[in-house]
Amino acid sequence: MSSRVSCKNCGQSGEDQRYLAGSNGPECALWVVPIGLFIWGMYASTRRVFPEDGSEYIRPMTPFETELYGILGFIGLAFLVAGILYSIYRQAGAKRGCSYCGSFDVVPYDSPVGQQLRHTAKAAQRRRSEIYPLN
Repeated sequence: MSSRVSCKNCGQSGEDQRYLAGSNGPECALWVVPIGLFIWGMYASTRRVFPEDGSEYIRPMTPFETELYGILGFIGLAFLVAGILYSIYRQAGAKRGCSYCGSFDVVPYDSPVGQQLRHTAKAAQRRRSEIYPLN
């Protein structure tokens, strides 16, 4: 939900920008790795064997494969939990900032400080237009 703010840094007034903590790369990796491990584990655990007579059957897993897929499942679950926690951290650490300069030092548009910033910015604009006329 965006709201109107005034920036103390640059003096601009407008809609605020929401800045998330962290970055997109680790979050994507923490969501993609467990999905990939799950798909690979499902594919590998249902291997079809085609003997010479042309019949088809699903080969039972060896004890080694059972342990391997159990470990991979545990690793995938750990990545999934880490991905969920990282996504919660990013959303909880979001900050409002200025959409022009990126500063986090913003105040609500209708607050007394915001009104004072707008008044100061308008006065500065008038002084600039008096010093540097456009015509």
